Amino acid sequence: MNTLLAIIIGYFLGNINASYILGKVFKGIDIREKGTSNAGASNAVIVMGWKFGAATFLIDALKAAVAMWIVKYITNGNTDLAVLAGVMAMVGHIFPIFLKFKGGKGIASILGIMVGLNGFIALALYITIVLGTVISNYLIFGEFLILILFPIAVYLLGYSNLAVTLIILACLLSTYKLRENIIRTFKGTEQTLSSVLFKNK
Repeated sequence: MNTLLAIIIGYFLGNINASYILGKVFKGIDIREKGTSNAGASNAVIVMGWKFGAATFLIDALKAAVAMWIVKYITNGNTDLAVLAGVMAMVGHIFPIFLKFKGGKGIASILGIMVGLNGFIALALYITIVLGTVISNYLIFGEFLILILFPIAVYLLGYSNLAVTLIILACLLSTYKLRENIIRTFKGTEQTLSSVLFKNK
């Protein structure tokens, strides 16, 4: 029963899509029809500016973290079920039933899982994504570092095999969703950090 509860709580919290809601309320647009057609934080930056992108990122990360905190509370601190809830929040973000399964790419959700799991990991890897992005001038570079380093960190810190496996699967799913960004980066057509950060929005 607790497993099913973790899945339901995570998935439906993940369905709360910040970029779609903010786009509709403040800009009168469907974010999925603009920019990269992605309903996530990076496209929110491209289409609506960095302030909306930052708000989207924060909300999307909190969805996964809150799902984990709720499940930890109702299961007396069961870390495996909390991780399951966080991963399902990411699945709900990427494949939201209320938006016809057209959501984001899950990077903010990955960071939310970090926060819900271990604050030290979250801080260390958040610094990594910022440094990687600033140095390379590509957000995708920092994101890719996170997807590689997060499972390694969880494994080295001695979390259960189930938690490590769930996080590996989550990172692989996000990597798959980022495949077009990776291709554009190699082609030199991916948006750079500087090109979107200083937009007058």
